[in-house]
Amino acid sequence: MSANLNFTPAGNPAFAYSRAALERPWHGLGTRVDGYMTAAEALAASGCDYTVKSVPLYRKAHEDLDDTPVRVKIGARFAAGIMREDTGAVFCTVTDRYVPIQNREAAEVLQALIDGGEIKFTTMGALGEGEKFFAAGKVLSAGDECVVPGDVLEKNICVFNGHDASLSLTIKACHTLPVCSNTVGIALKEDGNAIRVLHLGNVQKRVDMAKSTLGIVRKKASAMQRAYHALAKVKMSDVEFASFVLKAFEQKDGELSPQALGKLQHVYWLRENGPGQHIEGRVGTAWGALNAVTAFTSHFAKLRGSNDRLSYTLLGSGAALNQRAEGLLMKQYNIQLAA
Repeated sequence: MSANLNFTPAGNPAFAYSRAALERPWHGLGTRVDGYMTAAEALAASGCDYTVKSVPLYRKAHEDLDDTPVRVKIGARFAAGIMREDTGAVFCTVTDRYVPIQNREAAEVLQALIDGGEIKFTTMGALGEGEKFFAAGKVLSAGDECVVPGDVLEKNICVFNGHDASLSLTIKACHTLPVCSNTVGIALKEDGNAIRVLHLGNVQKRVDMAKSTLGIVRKKASAMQRAYHALAKVKMSDVEFASFVLKAFEQKDGELSPQALGKLQHVYWLRENGPGQHIEGRVGTAWGALNAVTAFTSHFAKLRGSNDRLSYTLLGSGAALNQRAEGLLMKQYNIQLAA
C-alpha cells in the first residue's frame, strides 16, 4: 500500500491536499481540493472524519461454563480496547484511564491558527487502518522564506495523533524542502520543538493549552531557519563531508557492510546531484550536506516492512537520522540555536 495511507470503507485513500500548496503528492494518491481548506473541509475530503471510542473488554469467568462475562483487568484497572467506530478495527488495548483524542479535536488545533490568519490548511491524512492521523498547515509570512536566494524554505505547523497508544497528540514546527512533493515535510528536532498532549485526564484542557502555546513552536521554527542560514555560509570540504556522513549514519571507516556502503554512496551522490543541490548556498556547504541526508530519508531510503515512508521520515528512524545529522553540523561549526 503506497505510503501506508489508510483507505476508507468506500475504498478511497484517506488523504486530502490543497492544490494551492501542492500540485501533486509524491505517492500520487488522495483528494485534491482547489484553494485552502478549513478543518471541517479537510476532514470530509480526506475521509478522516471517523471517530474512535474506548470499549470495555470482557472474558468468560469460566471457560467451560456459559456464565456472565467479567471485565478484563490490567493490573488494578479495567482494560479497554480503542476501536474505530466505522470499521470496527481495534487498534490497541489500554486501561480505562486512556482518553481517546478524536481527529476532529486534533484538527481544531490547526483551525485555531487558521482563524487567527496565521496558517492555511495544506494536507490531512491517516495511516495504516486509521491508527495514526496527521495534518499540516502552511505558515503565512510577509514573503518567501529563503535560506539562500532560490532556496525557499516553507514553514508548517504539523499535528500528529495516535489511536494505538504509540503516539500522543503532537504539534511540531516542520520545514518542507521546496523540491519535496510531500508538504507534511520533515519534522524538526524532537526536543524543544514539539508540544505533546497525553491521552489521559482532562484532555480538552491540555488541547486548549496547546493551542495557546503554538507561538513557542513558531519561534523555534524561526530560530531553526536562522541556523540554516548559518549552515549555508559554511564551506565544507570533501574530508569534512566524509567524516560527517560516517558519524550521521553511525558507521566507522573500514568497517562498512555492503548495505551501509550503499547508503553512504547514495548520500555522496545526492550531495552533488540531489534535488536543488545546484543552488548557490548548497553547493559545497554544510546546508547542502544536510539536504543530502534529508533527501535520502525523504525519497530514497529502503524501508523494511510496510512502505510507510511518511512515518519513517517524520516519526521513525528517518527522523532520528535527520536530527542526528542536523545536530552534528550545528556542533561541528558551533552554530547556536538561539530563539
